[in-house]
Amino acid sequence: MANLDDMREFQQHWHAYRDEERRLADLCARVPLDISSLTVAERVRDLFDAPENLRLCAAAHEDVLAAALTAQPPITQEGDAAWGWWFEDDAWREYALLKPLVDERGALLAARAELDAKIEAALAADAAYQEACRAVEAYRASNAEDAAARAELAHRLEHLDEGYRAAEGSRLAGARASIDPRVRIGASLAVGAVLVALVLGLPYLDLALEARIALAVVIGLVALLLASGLPSRGAALVRERLWTRGEREHLERSLTDLDARVALRADEGKARGDEAEARRAELVRPFDEPQASIASHLEDVEGRMLALLDRDLTRRDGTYEAGALLELPFAEAYATAQQREWMLLDAWMRAYLAALPHEVEHTANLRASEEVWLEAHDPFGRRHWEDTDEVVARMEAGDASDSDRALALVTAG
Repeated sequence: MANLDDMREFQQHWHAYRDEERRLADLCARVPLDISSLTVAERVRDLFDAPENLRLCAAAHEDVLAAALTAQPPITQEGDAAWGWWFEDDAWREYALLKPLVDERGALLAARAELDAKIEAALAADAAYQEACRAVEAYRASNAEDAAARAELAHRLEHLDEGYRAAEGSRLAGARASIDPRVRIGASLAVGAVLVALVLGLPYLDLALEARIALAVVIGLVALLLASGLPSRGAALVRERLWTRGEREHLERSLTDLDARVALRADEGKARGDEAEARRAELVRPFDEPQASIASHLEDVEGRMLALLDRDLTRRDGTYEAGALLELPFAEAYATAQQREWMLLDAWMRAYLAALPHEVEHTANLRASEEVWLEAHDPFGRRHWEDTDEVVARMEAGDASDSDRALALVTAG
């Protein structure tokens, strides 16, 4: 049995014992993190959600507990600590203030996405806007086709000699394949020889010998000329010039027609595009004010987020130059800051693991010391220690003058 003063003292030691027991349970459950396993993509995100590739220093943690504890206290399972348990440490208190801002920014982004969806729905439901958009797209597709066709025509115009060779090659392919050049030359020479012999040998030709010889020479030269293929090359040159001129005129006319068609379509496409833009502006006008409000609010929240991270890194990161984040666009600044915060957490976790043996031993000793005091001054048995606060409250309210009567009221209630 104890009076009120004794119970108040017992209550203080009970609270101290309970705090140390909770502290010891936390030390046993809070396994340090292994940051080295994180990917680059995970290192640019904030620390409020557990990354998929995160590992725990479980083996090292178990070794520390085995060496520091002589008996296993009633604790939770290792690794059961809530994610972010390190935010309770003073080093992480300021960073923890980022969480409400992250949530607020997420809500603003969701609101903006919802507003964008409403705008798209309004545009999709408007027949005039959709028809103008389809017309603009049709003009754009036709212009793309014409641009490809114009490039092809321009290439053909620039390389007419190649085009002629391809056309001429196709025309002569069959003839060259069916008549051997040696046969053609031999036939020309044979025909020439026969003609020469006839001119020189026919007695009824009323020509002087000199005339016959001259005619035979001419016939022989003609045969040789035919055998050499020079007339064919001359004819081919004439054909090439005629073909090139005709093809050039055809291609130039095609290009002129194509340019005129594209120019006409460009004017029509611009008119329909202006019509679509005007209709779109009319449809989205009711959403302009809420969009501007969200954008302004979002800019403010992101500014506060970067300012908080700038303060935190300035205080804790010796390699960080104060104000550097504030000079960058938000996405880049936020990713840079989170990379630095993960590095700080890595160093903090290694320091935590190094200090853990002393913390576990110290906390276990304090808990044992308080337990010894409680057992020595126990007014009603260990199984009722949990009722201490209610017993003291009953006594302070005047319901009972000693701990036995107050405990009886508590258990009866």
